[in-house]
Amino acid sequence: MKKLYKVLRSVAMVIAPLILSITVVLGLYLFLGKTLSPFVSVINLFLSHGEQVNVEQEFDNIFEGYTGEGEEEVVDGNTLQFPTRGALYAKLAIDSCFLETDVYFDDSDEALSRGGVGQHYATKIPGCGTPILICGHSIGKFSALQYVKVGDIVTMTTNYGIYEYQVREIAIKDMDDPTAADLTQEKEELILYTCYPFTNLRLTRERYFVYADKISGPEIVY
Repeated sequence: MKKLYKVLRSVAMVIAPLILSITVVLGLYLFLGKTLSPFVSVINLFLSHGEQVNVEQEFDNIFEGYTGEGEEEVVDGNTLQFPTRGALYAKLAIDSCFLETDVYFDDSDEALSRGGVGQHYATKIPGCGTPILICGHSIGKFSALQYVKVGDIVTMTTNYGIYEYQVREIAIKDMDDPTAADLTQEKEELILYTCYPFTNLRLTRERYFVYADKISGPEIVY
């Protein structure tokens, strides 16, 4: 009987700390989600790409700011320096929510690790008359998207012109929803998106989309 008691006591000494650890983890999960969610959100966005982050990677910087008159209606595409994949080529700003950030011509983890936002490299630059798809971390620069409202103005500044887009719609959609971003349409629409909810402990499939229509900026012609 004493031998059995010693065995049970030994087992209890092993199981008790395990139960305590599980209880602590569940407590954090249920009550501290808002505190810990930033770390999980980063993991979530990284896993969505499935690529290893290389923070030492160098990127081209072709952005020098716009020095024109701001009244040009067209720009000669033959004179432009188009960004290579990964290059910093523009600035994005939304004054209504105090957002200002660099725009890289790539939406990989490497580009986003630089602290700005990333444009899907298969979409064209402002002025081409086609959709522009840009993503960012929900705990980084694009945390400000939760404060954007319909009618707000999004500004993209490039070396060759300043572009303004007016927010038309805000929506929450599944990451695999084929209607979330129509990149085949023949109009210039700026599409911004990030993970949703903005404070979330668990991995999520939802994305927060902001759709804005072009209202000003020169057209690129050849």
